[in-house]
Amino acid sequence: MTYSDPTVRSQTRWIGPVVLAGVIAILATIAVSVYRAAQPHHMGTFTSTGPTLGDWTMDVDVCHTGSRRSFTGAQFYSRKDKRLAVWMIEDPLRGLIPSVNSTTTNDAINIDPANCTVLTGHAHDTSTSLRPPAVIAGEYTVDCTVDESHLTGHVEFKGCL
Repeated sequence: MTYSDPTVRSQTRWIGPVVLAGVIAILATIAVSVYRAAQPHHMGTFTSTGPTLGDWTMDVDVCHTGSRRSFTGAQFYSRKDKRLAVWMIEDPLRGLIPSVNSTTTNDAINIDPANCTVLTGHAHDTSTSLRPPAVIAGEYTVDCTVDESHLTGHVEFKGCL
């Protein structure tokens, strides 16, 4: 027969609930951190002047990964004017290529990188999603001309699906 002191048992009874509460607190902290990292956040503006692309300013409030349309890069939109879109295509051979859907055409206009004085940036996978499409983050800066139009902009983004 095993003897168990009731005093020791009552003094150690709290250990299980305290350990469980600690584990729950740690898991909740991790869950909140992952949730915040995956929240979409994008700031930036693209501005166009000239007849080819049209005269407009787009405050970016929608961002998607380019993998939704089978390219590496990102897509930027505005809820205010659904005709406007800027795609930043990261081509492994030609480099970064801006593509614009504007108010003047129904087709996207690809801008030759040679016509850009500033064309920088990169989108990277943030590994917050195990299934495609990947969640991406990054930034782009662009200052390009196409025919008689001029496109400028800078956007920073994270949590783009």
